[in-house]
Amino acid sequence: MSIRIERLGLREFMVALVFLPFLLGFSSGQDDAALSMDTYPLTFHAANDAGPGTSESSVVETAFTMIGLTWSGRSPDEVWYRVDDGGGVWSDWVPLDISVEDAPDPGTAEAERYRPGSDLVYEGLNERVQFRLSGTEPRTVEAVLMDTTVPGTTDDDTFDAGTQPPFSANSLPGRPTIRPRTDWDPTNRCVPREIPEEIQVTTAIVHHTGGTNRAYAASEVPNIILSYCLYHRNSKGWDDLAYNIVIDRFGTIWEGRAGGVDKGIRGGHAKGFSSYSTGIVMIGNFTYSPPSWAQRTALEQLLAWKLGVHNLDPIGTTDLISMGSYKYDE
Repeated sequence: MSIRIERLGLREFMVALVFLPFLLGFSSGQDDAALSMDTYPLTFHAANDAGPGTSESSVVETAFTMIGLTWSGRSPDEVWYRVDDGGGVWSDWVPLDISVEDAPDPGTAEAERYRPGSDLVYEGLNERVQFRLSGTEPRTVEAVLMDTTVPGTTDDDTFDAGTQPPFSANSLPGRPTIRPRTDWDPTNRCVPREIPEEIQVTTAIVHHTGGTNRAYAASEVPNIILSYCLYHRNSKGWDDLAYNIVIDRFGTIWEGRAGGVDKGIRGGHAKGFSSYSTGIVMIGNFTYSPPSWAQRTALEQLLAWKLGVHNLDPIGTTDLISMGSYKYDE
């Protein structure tokens, strides 16, 4: 199947982009050992106060800020979770998106290792979580919980915008400052499984990470990006972080998947189209509210440079052929 996609106009990008719900320089000043990642096998029982076919998990008690769920066997129809921040009161049940389109292209080694699961979402600091499933219950289910908080920091922390890393606009005309992988993974906890594969980029696809859109501190961003990378690589079986480039709510641009931001590197971000595109993700949920001004500005600057690197017209169009996905047949 062929679909026609408008290439990303700089000022009209909020209309032209398709957000699919569902990162050299200086150090971030933190050791990524501060990031904790734990996996918890879950057991389920019938949820008495929910509809037929809905099951409820055991409660997991630990400090965490990010939540993901993976499973083996058939996927459930829907997933929800609720959290307790330590005050003894549960939140309302919140839907957890099941990732089906944000995945490697069919036929790749990366796709062969794929383990189904949900999006990884940021929920702020909490101490308990519980899950609900509807429909078919998978053979096994695991909760993946991470704590991205950095002791001694506050929600108002910001990066030093006056420090100019070598990987910057000064190195190539029009190139925005892009912070390298070593700023969010200084100890190489998320080493790619395979050598990055170069591709011919014909378009850019912009995603958001989804979730509840809770505000995160600037000091947490390196750990948040590392969390996505570890979840994609270790929990879902992919080679590396799915996205080529990441933009946080402060407008900071980060190198994502290894291989070089100035090259076309196949990602795992848009099933059926990753072999022809560069994948950019904005941290947050923009289904009902727009990205911050800083994020929009950073995205415009990034696209103006990135599409130019691949000799693409930012306001042009392109035809893409699907390699196969749930939404677009091969």
